[in-house]
Amino acid sequence: MNKILYSLILSESVIEAIDREADKKGTTRSGLIDEILSEHVSVVTHEQQIRKIFRELDRLVAGHFEELSPTNSRSIALRSSLDVKYKPSVRYQFELSKNFDTTLGRLKVQWRSKAPELLSRIEEFVRYWTEAEKLFSGDDFAGAEFFLEEGRFQRLFLTPKDFELKHNIIGRALYDYMRAFDTALKNYASGESDGYKDVEKSFASYVKNTVKKL
Repeated sequence: MNKILYSLILSESVIEAIDREADKKGTTRSGLIDEILSEHVSVVTHEQQIRKIFRELDRLVAGHFEELSPTNSRSIALRSSLDVKYKPSVRYQFELSKNFDTTLGRLKVQWRSKAPELLSRIEEFVRYWTEAEKLFSGDDFAGAEFFLEEGRFQRLFLTPKDFELKHNIIGRALYDYMRAFDTALKNYASGESDGYKDVEKSFASYVKNTVKKL
């Protein structure tokens, strides 16, 4: 939904109250006014849709991920621990796009460890995972972008054609992807799975069992 600049003449006391409320909610004056007016005229804004998506994720992640404080109103941060010595953590951050015209958002995965063998194994898993994803891509995944750097993996999610932009569907699809990735990563880091074929099987299972794929 595009934003257009308008000038409004409002009472000083109203602006002061708006600013106090905006500060409490961690948003801007314009953002809060937009939210209030959209609710009054029954129009769902992109910001409201984002909040609904995150509420759906909140409902789903309990028990598998630990939720962290968000970095901004368009992102959600989660943490998981690998089943290996010292239980190193993996941080997942999903940042939704300013609009869903072409992309839904970007997943950022970060990990830290002082064990070179574990770091090498995680990076090996990520390379195998992206290879498997590209293999199973087809039209639904065409154009998806992957970035692997030292200690970090990023995955850009495009908005699929004819995708039903409902908060529960998007929230479920994002959760399913993150959980599939996290579960497969844990298995690979612990040695329960090994080599490209095992990772490919994990991704194939995700595709088979997930109704909505991003």
